[in-house]
Amino acid sequence: MAPQAKALPKTGGLDDAQVEQIVRLHPDLVLLSRTQRITDRLHELGVESFALDSETYAAIAHIVTTIGAILALPEQASALNGQIAGAVREISARASARRRGAGPTVYVEVDSAPYAPGRNRSSASCCLVWGLATS
Repeated sequence: MAPQAKALPKTGGLDDAQVEQIVRLHPDLVLLSRTQRITDRLHELGVESFALDSETYAAIAHIVTTIGAILALPEQASALNGQIAGAVREISARASARRRGAGPTVYVEVDSAPYAPGRNRSSASCCLVWGLATS
C-alpha cells in the first residue's frame, strides 16, 4: 500500500463503515461497493456516492475506466487495466503450465461468515480465467 494511502483516516470496512466519520471528512465523492448498506444514508446526508460492481474482471475493468474518467486520468486507467490483464494472463499461463491437463477443483473461502462465491463472483471469475473448476 502506498504511504499516502496508509496516512489516510480509517472509516471502517465493508460491514462497519462509519458514516458520520465519512461525512466529517467532506469528500467530493465516495466510491462504494454495490453491496454496502450506507449508500442511502450518505445520500440523505448530502454526500455524493457512486456504487461500483466489482464481481467480475470485466466489472473491475469498467470500474478502473470509470474512475479514470471521474479523475480525468483516462490514460492511467487504461494503463492500469492493461497491467491487470497482463498479470491475469501471466498467472493463468503459469497455472496451465503446472497443471499439464485438467485443472484441479478449488475451494475459495471468502469470509468466516456463511458466504460463498457463486459462478458470477470475482473469485469464481478468477478461477475460471485461470482454468480452474470451482466447487
